Parts: sequence; C-alpha cells; structure tokens
Amino acid sequence: MRKFSQALFPTVREQTFFMGCGIGDLLATCYGGRNRKVAEAWTQMQVAGNPASFADLERDLLQGQKLQGILTSNEVQEVIQAQGWERDYPLFTTVNRIANNKLPVSWVFRFREGATAAYMDSSATEMMEKYDTGIESGVMPKRKPKAKAVPVAA
Repeated sequence: MRKFSQALFPTVREQTFFMGCGIGDLLATCYGGRNRKVAEAWTQMQVAGNPASFADLERDLLQGQKLQGILTSNEVQEVIQAQGWERDYPLFTTVNRIANNKLPVSWVFRFREGATAAYMDSSATEMMEKYDTGIESGVMPKRKPKAKAVPVAA
C-alpha cells in the first residue's frame, strides 16, 4: 500500500505510513474491521459451495453499517489497470479478481499468477477449484515448479 500511495503521490511522507492512520488503521481493519468480517464469511461460503453476495452479507452481518472494501478495491483496481500496474501490485489485483468472481478463492495463494491470469468463466473456475485441492483443509495448494534456467553453450 505504501508503494502504491507513493507511486500516485510522490511527496507523501514516509513516516505517515507508520502512524495510527497508516499501520494502526491497517491492523485494526485486518483483525476486527467490518471488511474482514464480511470477507471471512464470504470466503467460507465460497469454499463451502454456498456462495453469497457481498450485498447480502453486508445486510445480514453489519446491521446497517456499510461495506467499503469492495468499492475501494474496485476503485484501486481501476487505477492499477489504467496505469498497467497489474504485475506491480499482484496481491491487489488478484484479491480484486477473487472478490469479483473472476478467479477462485484459492488463487489468493498464487496471487502473482492471479494478477496476470485471464478471467475465467464459471466452467473454468470449477475446473481450477478441482485443481486447487487443499483449501478446505487449510493446506496451501501446491505451486507449479518454476522452470530452471538452462545454460547456453557459447
């Protein structure tokens, strides 16, 4: 987030990110915020094969409060796409694609690949979820091995 902010606003002061409005807000959001609460429920329902919309979960879980994470993620993703920064911000991009049902939930473990993966239709999503075993048990899916560089004879 710091890199993204500095790319857009080069004069932002470094210490701002380490104050309550930076890291403090991030920690509060991650551990107890409404976006985390709804995202956790959404993910559990997706993995269980019983998907729900964010609008339904907002209504059922937040008792009148508004969910801001999806709106913010979509706005950030517009900037990332306009700048061609998908590879620079792969976690942002993959999480946005997951939240918008363009990639299966399990792709969060392969966020670098997810940032450049083609959007999937429902049949492709089902196929990938069969490939991505282990998410239900909390075990990380296996990553494809990286190709090794082969020396070229001079």
